[in-house]
Amino acid sequence: MEKLLIKLSNLITIKQDALILDADSTYVVCNGKQDGSAHNVHYNNHGFHPLLVTEHISKTVLASKLRPGNKHCADGLENLLSFIFANGTTKNKNILLRADSAFCNSTKISLYEEYNLKYSVKLMRRDKTLGALINKLLLNELSTCN
Repeated sequence: MEKLLIKLSNLITIKQDALILDADSTYVVCNGKQDGSAHNVHYNNHGFHPLLVTEHISKTVLASKLRPGNKHCADGLENLLSFIFANGTTKNKNILLRADSAFCNSTKISLYEEYNLKYSVKLMRRDKTLGALINKLLLNELSTCN
């Protein structure tokens, strides 16, 4: 399966100068208690919480990980990105990673910068402290451009 994913990602990425990667998790409910499943408080049931990285245009899954239902949305992203970047097809490409607020913390941002990724992370509105910080940074950035 891993070899198939590598060949598929080579086909998708080889002719593109730029890539948009989408990172997200989903939830799969279990009927019973299958091995590896776990209770998820948010969904209030038993299941799996897979993590996926897809190529935006074709919607092709470039890397995935089946995880227990109690895992955090972004747990394991490091391994998926290292798998995608290991085969070399992403070299010399402009890559944008899109994700939601679960993928926004200092560890994840450092990871994105380590791989030289541009990133777009959707932040939750209720985080007023983070919103104020971002506004301040944007205003500073804009004022240095004048």
